[in-house]
Amino acid sequence: MSRYSSILLIATLFSMGAEAASAQTSAPVYVPFAFVANHQVLPAGTYKVELLSDRFLAFVNNENGKTERIIMVRPEPGSRIEPVGRLVFLSFIGRGNDDRYILKEVRMAGSSMHSALAVQPKPEPLSAKNTGAPTFEIAMK
Repeated sequence: MSRYSSILLIATLFSMGAEAASAQTSAPVYVPFAFVANHQVLPAGTYKVELLSDRFLAFVNNENGKTERIIMVRPEPGSRIEPVGRLVFLSFIGRGNDDRYILKEVRMAGSSMHSALAVQPKPEPLSAKNTGAPTFEIAMK
């Protein structure tokens, strides 16, 4: 292998390692409503979302440090590196205060991979106003 090839190989491996090292593994987020994640209800509040592995993430209560839930996820490749972490929800509009929010995926900053929830419930529409389940996002800090 030529000297130029060796330098190029080392530079490529170094840059790949730097990209992986810069990916966020935890981030705080405020969720202003109760929501469902893998059939588990989490109350509104401020959480630290922590990626435990490529298959599990934890929601840690920021006020008391207690792990509220550990959620099973599956890694999904993305098309671009995320500049900001965020939670993606499905929204089902109900009558009165019967709206429901279901966590669909978690995207961590600095990574092109995202975590799709392993269990995606398919609830019936709650009212005639529903034309499908719109998604919306909440940014993590």
